[in-house]
Amino acid sequence: MWLYLAVLLGLYYLLRWYRERQVVSHLQDKFVFITGCDSGFGNQLARQLDLRGLRVLAGCLTEQGAEQLRNQTSDRLQTVILDVTKTESIAAATEWVKERVGDRGLWGLVNNAGIFHSHGYAEWIKIETYRDTLRVNLIGVIEVTLSMLPLVRKAQGRIVNVSSILGRIAFFGAVYSCSKYGVEAFSDILRRELQHFGVKVSMVEPGYFRTAMTDWQKFSEIMKQIWKETPAHIKETYGQKFFDAYHDLMKQGLLSCSTNLNLVTDCMEHAVTSVHPRTRYSAGWDAHSGSVCVFAPLKQQSRTQNLSKFSLESTYKRVAVRNVAFTEDFCGREARREGQVSAMWLYLVVLMGLYYLLRWYRERQVVSHLRDKFVFITGCDSGFGNLLARQLDLRGLRVLAACLTEQGAEQLRNQMSDRLQTVILDVTKTESIAEATEWVKEDVGDRGLWGLVNNAGILLPAAPNEWQTKDDFSKILNVNLIGLIEVTLSFPPLIRKTRGRVVNVSSPARRVSLFGGGYCISKRDLSHFGIRVVLIVPGKYKTSIFPDNMQDILEGIWSQVSPEVKESYGQKYFEDYCQYFHGLIAKGKENLSPVASFMEHNLTAVHPRICYSIDWNSKCFTFALSYLPTPVADFILCHIL
Repeated sequence: MWLYLAVLLGLYYLLRWYRERQVVSHLQDKFVFITGCDSGFGNQLARQLDLRGLRVLAGCLTEQGAEQLRNQTSDRLQTVILDVTKTESIAAATEWVKERVGDRGLWGLVNNAGIFHSHGYAEWIKIETYRDTLRVNLIGVIEVTLSMLPLVRKAQGRIVNVSSILGRIAFFGAVYSCSKYGVEAFSDILRRELQHFGVKVSMVEPGYFRTAMTDWQKFSEIMKQIWKETPAHIKETYGQKFFDAYHDLMKQGLLSCSTNLNLVTDCMEHAVTSVHPRTRYSAGWDAHSGSVCVFAPLKQQSRTQNLSKFSLESTYKRVAVRNVAFTEDFCGREARREGQVSAMWLYLVVLMGLYYLLRWYRERQVVSHLRDKFVFITGCDSGFGNLLARQLDLRGLRVLAACLTEQGAEQLRNQMSDRLQTVILDVTKTESIAEATEWVKEDVGDRGLWGLVNNAGILLPAAPNEWQTKDDFSKILNVNLIGLIEVTLSFPPLIRKTRGRVVNVSSPARRVSLFGGGYCISKRDLSHFGIRVVLIVPGKYKTSIFPDNMQDILEGIWSQVSPEVKESYGQKYFEDYCQYFHGLIAKGKENLSPVASFMEHNLTAVHPRICYSIDWNSKCFTFALSYLPTPVADFILCHIL
């Protein structure tokens, strides 16, 4: 059997090697637009493709960077000044590209521009830094792509988005990781949507390389400045010694970065020039190692895991010793081996049973003095937040419910006891969050806040990416991601007092991007002091996130799509998409109590889980799909479902 597997693997890699060696013809007639060409990967790729004879259109942030690049390359390469955070700059660059490519279209778009401001722990970083990073690394990628997409479709070309290994597994750097997780989700959705038009979308996930972005001197200065501007109470909590240790750790890491940028640019070049590009490229040994870590499960309970791991190792050792011991004769050895295999499976079943029994016992333990604990919940007008607020109030907890409207707050107060209090909160407005934070501080006093539940979120607009605008993506990200971050950053001092809980409501869309728009992107993006941070992953439930006028909303989005894009998709595509979306809604469950019960368990259990997947769809189908090879997952999502 092992021989057959080895032969099959050998044939697979031989076939892949053969396919990936095939190069697109007439490269000298093809235009490629690259962002962020002042230095680093973009600069190197521009020079590399110019040597291959492609017609490179290089977007640079500064005139100095553009001039230096022109001096190093042939007359074929042309430059344009581009700031991906400014809509007018992107529009001007798009017109400039149109004039040069004409009817031939744009063969390649490489979204390389990015910044790296992950210079400390999440709590040290100002919300403006999160916004600035997302504006470049995520919104910039989206807006440039949407602007250039008609030209790429005309050539049936390629889109290459530069992500990072931090977009697959968040080792550190909350700001940067958030932005790159979003790029991964956007690329996954875009790839599936554009298969129909012959456009291929690839992601390049570099590890750590020495570029201007990772220059240690600059990095160190920014880290020290961030620490200097960190509020005094946070600095006191962490301590100078902690910062110095973190600073030294980052120094060791960045000074050991690889200097061979070709490992990355060769992947980009292959994505642009190969007949069969990959969907994902991991560049660097650290990126390959990180990719393997993605397949490891989330750490549930360290003690339980260590116990089961030790037990399994002991079992395997005992079986191995027995296998060596029985060497008298062939027949006896074979018979005993069969018995040992059966015994091994029995041991495994028993161990699994003990593991789940132990987990069940631990999860039944409830936190004491619940009536003295305060829980702050966002998005309580309706849906999960509303039900959770009522459920916790019945348990005797002191619920602080944030509602978007006075009507929603009044309805909730009328249904509950006098313990429950409400406040008006718009998570997209800094001043509203600040007022709610002060209100909570006054209520909880020195007792602190036991639980923070980030439940507020929106789904719409949701439609294929090309039908939407930058503002549509920003609207969802401002609520589901930026709002969650800003609310969370406002409450750690209160939660630290109680060593309490933070519960973030996510979605199966964080694992598998099922449809376009900002929703999947916002959900993809999401204990040092004893604070537990937990993820709740509901499946399909009917809440106010799916309004009754869904058809009107979809038709409104379609009416604003440009005639060129409408012609490309066609009316039938729109009708099929509406039918698909209505099918998703029709399958939604009306009983919200399983979600609220899991939220309640997290807030009241002594040993909560790290991640709660609510229904079988998110537990089995979505979970399994997320671990399949990307081409297989794409085939299932695009052709079977």
